[in-house]
Amino acid sequence: MVLCTMSPARLTALLLLVPMAMATCPCPPVLQSSKVCGSNSVTYDSQCALDCAAVQQPGLVTAHPGSCSDSHNALKQPTIGNPSNKPRSSVRSSVDDLQKIRSCQKTKCDSVSGSCGCSSGDTKCNAKCGWTCYCDCFGVSAGKSDATQVAKCMAQNNCIENTISCGIRCGADDECNAKCALDNFDCQCKCNGSLSLRPTLGVAVALLSAWLIRTIG
Repeated sequence: MVLCTMSPARLTALLLLVPMAMATCPCPPVLQSSKVCGSNSVTYDSQCALDCAAVQQPGLVTAHPGSCSDSHNALKQPTIGNPSNKPRSSVRSSVDDLQKIRSCQKTKCDSVSGSCGCSSGDTKCNAKCGWTCYCDCFGVSAGKSDATQVAKCMAQNNCIENTISCGIRCGADDECNAKCALDNFDCQCKCNGSLSLRPTLGVAVALLSAWLIRTIG
């Protein structure tokens, strides 16, 4: 055997590298229904497997839940109207929509701090600035309400509580979790666009909400 001809040092190095390589992408076993189709038209066993592949393939995103053959079958269905129109809507998913929003946020908002003229210690100004950028990617323009007013609106509409309970119900269902995240954006960004709320909540709630929109979104 080849292993027998290796020096002790090389054999030790090999034995150390094998488990490290296996642990690079530790995805748990999944059901057949967990398959997702990547933007490269490759079917992956799970969202986790696709995310791992994306490390080596920058730009790889989820096209839709299910195998890529599902979208192939959809493409074979006759379409009405302009034959050049892509039947993309037949396989469009919340995962796909969320991925586009996250891509926008990563490009525009990761370095937004300071771009609104806020001082580093002005937590309310920075929270509002972050919300405005994130919600712009979601397609909702900002209103004149400050971070405290936005937090009050979110509390009144149970944005955080509904998102947490939604995630618990979804479990490991990627499509369901993506829908939860989109609903969270909708709730928070509508509040960010509101104009006339009386400020009664503290900065802590505003900061918690700003952290949540970055974490779940």
